[in-house]
Amino acid sequence: RSFLMFQGANNTTRPNATEIRGRIVPHACPTTPPTVQFFRVTNETTTVNLSWYVVEFARGVSVQRGTVASQSSSTINVGITAVSSLARAFVLWSKSPAAADPSYSQDDPTIGDLTAVNNLQFRVNASNASHTIDWEVVEFTNSADLDVQRGTSTAMTPSILSVTLAITPVDPAKSFALVSYRIPGASASIGRVLLRGRLSNCTPNCDQLIVDRSVGGSAISEFAYQVVTLNNGSTVQSASTTLASTVLAASPALSPSVDTSRSVAFTSTLSGGGANFGRSPLASPLVQSLGVSAFTTSLAASALTLTRNNSNDAADVSWYVAELNNVSASGVNFNAREDGTPANRPQ
Repeated sequence: RSFLMFQGANNTTRPNATEIRGRIVPHACPTTPPTVQFFRVTNETTTVNLSWYVVEFARGVSVQRGTVASQSSSTINVGITAVSSLARAFVLWSKSPAAADPSYSQDDPTIGDLTAVNNLQFRVNASNASHTIDWEVVEFTNSADLDVQRGTSTAMTPSILSVTLAITPVDPAKSFALVSYRIPGASASIGRVLLRGRLSNCTPNCDQLIVDRSVGGSAISEFAYQVVTLNNGSTVQSASTTLASTVLAASPALSPSVDTSRSVAFTSTLSGGGANFGRSPLASPLVQSLGVSAFTTSLAASALTLTRNNSNDAADVSWYVAELNNVSASGVNFNAREDGTPANRPQ
C-alpha cells in the first residue's frame, strides 16, 4: 500500500551520478518498519542530493514493485499481477547505469509503460546489461478514485521543439502528468534531449498535454505520458517555473497552504533519477551537464523549493504538489515523509 517518489540533483557530466535507483524494502518482520534504499553505481565521487517521499495508504491502494536486474534488451516485458484496469494504475521507475558510463546516450533515457493489465514494458534505444531498473505499479482499487490516461508519441524530429497532444479534459486541481522518453544516440547539446511535460488549455479543465524542450537539433525517438487524475478528494497544485542562468533555487508559492504531512512534490519528467527533470537550452561546450535541469523538491506549508546543483544555463521545470486526502470515499489514509539531506551513497 506504499510507494516511493524521489528526486536527485547533481553537478556532473555523466549519467552514473544522475541516474539513482530508489526502492522501498519491506522488513522480514511485519512489525518492523521498512527501509528506503538508494543505489548509485559509479566510479566517481560527485555529490548527489536526494529528496524523497514515502506515501502509505491504509486501504484502497495496491502497489506492486520489482527489479529488472539487467537492461539486456531494448524492449523488456515484465509480467505483473493483472491490475483491474489500465485507467486505475500508474508507473514509477528509476535506474542505475554502468559504473563507467561515459555519456547520456541511447542506453540511458527509458520509457516505462503499462501495455496491458498484466504487462509492464520498458523501452530504450540500446540495451546495456549493466543497467538496472527498479519499478512500482500503483493501483487504486476503487474505480471512482483514479483515472489515468496514457499514450505515446514518436513525433519529435530534430526540428520539433514542442508536441501538443489532445487528452480527455481533466481538472488541473486534481491532475498531474508524468513523461518518460528515449533517444537515438548521444547529443552534441544536452538541452536537445531534456523534456518538460505540462497540462495546457485549461479553461478551466485542461484538454491538452504539451511536451517540449528548449532547443532542437537531435531527435527524440519516442516519449510516453501518463496523465493521472485523483478523484478521491485529493488536490493538486502545479505550475512551470523558470530559473535564470546562475540561479540554483526557486520557491514558488503554494495557495492554499498544504499539509506537508500529507503532500508530495515532484516534477513532470522521469529521468532515471526519480521524477526530477525539466528542460534547458544548455549547449556546447558543456554537452553533458545533466544537472542543469535535475531538481530536488522541499515542501513548506506555503511554498515549494526547487533546487538544482548546476546553474550553467537557464531551466524550465513543470512541478506538481499533490495533497492527498486522508479520508476519501474509499477511506484512504495517508502519511508522507521528506528528507532533503545531501547523500552520496555508492552501493
